[in-house]
Amino acid sequence: MRLLFLSFTALLSLFLTSVNGFNPEDLERLKGSGKCIKCDLTKAEMIGIKLVGANLGSSNLSGSSLEGVDLSGSDLVGTNLSGANLTASFLGASDLTGANLSGANLTAAYFGLSDLTSANLNGANLTAAYMKEATLDFVDLTTAVLCNTVMPNGDTINRDC
Repeated sequence: MRLLFLSFTALLSLFLTSVNGFNPEDLERLKGSGKCIKCDLTKAEMIGIKLVGANLGSSNLSGSSLEGVDLSGSDLVGTNLSGANLTASFLGASDLTGANLSGANLTAAYFGLSDLTSANLNGANLTAAYMKEATLDFVDLTTAVLCNTVMPNGDTINRDC
């Protein structure tokens, strides 16, 4: 009977983690050390926290609330940020090589000097985003929203206003 109860508790815990999204231990590790590689932070609420120089390589932050977060100089290589809200976030000089930002809200986000080589920006909202001197090699912006968006060369694009 006790074994059955423990098995049920373990399954319930696993189910609740997958329903709620993120792993709370991963969030605490990130806040404590600034490093959380391959972490599950799906749908995590991290509004306004400072994570300067964080290492989140290959982590899953899809659907997370990251408004106003400071991720300047961070390692976000291969990170899944699809559908995340990064409104007014600072990502300057960050490495987002191969990151998935599809459908992300990047309104007024700062990407100056960031590397977005091969990043997925399909359907991302880049309204008022600042990308001067960012690297956008192999990035397709065809379906991204560009309105008052400062591009790597300093030109402002108003295609979707």
